[in-house]
Amino acid sequence: GTLQLAPGGLPAEARQALHNIRAALEAHGYSLAHVVKCTVMLADMADWPAFNAIYREFFTGALPARSAFGATGLALGARVEIECIARIE
Repeated sequence: GTLQLAPGGLPAEARQALHNIRAALEAHGYSLAHVVKCTVMLADMADWPAFNAIYREFFTGALPARSAFGATGLALGARVEIECIARIE
């Protein structure tokens, strides 16, 4: 809610984004277990291995499908943006 990036570059931004996604799901009675697909936008594709390590901290068991692409001009000069799709029965 502050419109400020988490300090610390990609690791901090990725963790904060995933915390935010988890909080949004939990606010509606769901969890990260409901996520079926994530699209990841990275300012530098060289960060893909580091992002994947962080991604695995948040998802257990079978990982949701994911795709990634390099992007310039991410909001607020971010290193990463994440879009997720959750399946609710």
